[in-house]
Amino acid sequence: MQTRRTKRRYRGAPAPPWTSFVRVGPSQQANHGNSIREMWQNSRYLVSVDRTPVEYPESDGTPATVLQTIHLQIESHDHRATHDWREFQRIKNEILGEEEEAVETVSCGVSSPRLFQCVPPVVCSWNHSAVWELAEDG
Repeated sequence: MQTRRTKRRYRGAPAPPWTSFVRVGPSQQANHGNSIREMWQNSRYLVSVDRTPVEYPESDGTPATVLQTIHLQIESHDHRATHDWREFQRIKNEILGEEEEAVETVSCGVSSPRLFQCVPPVVCSWNHSAVWELAEDG
């Protein structure tokens, strides 16, 4: 017997039109370390963004460089096992900015990381993926 959720999820209806991302609620402390979590949502995806400052010590004794690790957790509203690189590129552009580059780590059979470029020459499954960025603090 199918549940109501299963019927809705796999009905085969086309994806809703794309809408701009909006922040959902205030930033809050993440469950780990000193990360700050933001939630973003549009008509197709819910994205959790964790921003964590990380110190990288210098070997010459100068003060450590502080970079910000940014982790995007992307989940589709319909929970389908889809993975459209072009949509992930668009998510990265809308939330982090077009000038930023990020890399996707191994997910569901992908053997090497994928680069989400700052100037997208978009070329081209899973319902949850992780995208990371290492940014200068500030």
